[in-house]
Amino acid sequence: KYQGMFKVITNAKGDSCDIVNEIPMEAYISSLLTKEMNPKWPIEALKAQAVAARSYALHKMQTQQVTKELGNLAYYDLESSEKHQVGGNFFDATESTNKASIETMGEVLTTVRGKIDPIFFHSKCGGRTLRPDQVWNNKEEGYQSVNCPFCHNIGQKPWTHIITKERLKSFFLWASEQGHLKESFGGGLGSIVLVPDDIDKF
Repeated sequence: KYQGMFKVITNAKGDSCDIVNEIPMEAYISSLLTKEMNPKWPIEALKAQAVAARSYALHKMQTQQVTKELGNLAYYDLESSEKHQVGGNFFDATESTNKASIETMGEVLTTVRGKIDPIFFHSKCGGRTLRPDQVWNNKEEGYQSVNCPFCHNIGQKPWTHIITKERLKSFFLWASEQGHLKESFGGGLGSIVLVPDDIDKF
């Protein structure tokens, strides 16, 4: 069960459709909190996440830039996925997440100029945060790279899978054949054509 309304929207050709959930902001934030963090965490942590998630959602709504392909022609504001934010359903909201949403209602993070920028968040930074331009090449006002004592050497290390050199070579060959290297790596590596022997120099 979901709150709000559902709209079924077809594409221009009429050969597929999307189901769009139109939901009030605070109901969206309350159910989202259980998906983006542990709903049993302290209320102040939930409230901080509520403000960050609301800021991100409002930025997307204002800019109307859901995807690079659709730009402002998209008929929805956010995707419920790791691409944007993972939303929940009616049963995901709890007393704590409702409280966090209501007690921060209308609160957003802005730049010193009063602009709502996208607020990026993550589960673990590894000991130092990165600016958006260090991750996606897009400069956003107000971000700084800082040391984080809370994530350094805390929790289970996620890097446990080993990729062989042969598999890495295979991936770069495939990416080169598909034309993805320039888009993925920008000007630095984008102008390099990788062949199997080149991976030893990488």
